[in-house]
Amino acid sequence: MIMRKSIILLALILGGVTANAQSVVEGTKVTDNWSVEVNAGAITPLTHSAFFKGMRPTFGVGVSKQLTPIFGLGFQGMGYGLLPMLSGVAELVGRGIMAIVASNKKSYTMACMASPFAWIVATVLLIGLYFYVMKDMKKKLCL
Repeated sequence: MIMRKSIILLALILGGVTANAQSVVEGTKVTDNWSVEVNAGAITPLTHSAFFKGMRPTFGVGVSKQLTPIFGLGFQGMGYGLLPMLSGVAELVGRGIMAIVASNKKSYTMACMASPFAWIVATVLLIGLYFYVMKDMKKKLCL
């Protein structure tokens, strides 16, 4: 009987502690939702050269801030400094267009599709930039 009362008393005490341990988050701080990235890898032309012979290392850094669930800003730099920035701008424009369309149509589904739409817009741009970089690398490697 004493053991049962002790277990019930312990459960009530622990239950009270856990219920009081939670706090309500009101608003966001400037320091919330930041991310820092460090990238390392290799790049090589896939045609008209040896795979490992034409390989060169790449390094990059990035900083970003997510302002809302569908809108964030970021800076990245890796190898060709302007190209990642253009990709980020294309992603920002794509996400902004979809957010405006979603708010005008009052569609939650379209708001959820803002990120995938932004990735598609950035990917289309990056496919064109890929061919530009490969052409540039062929010139630099005299291929």
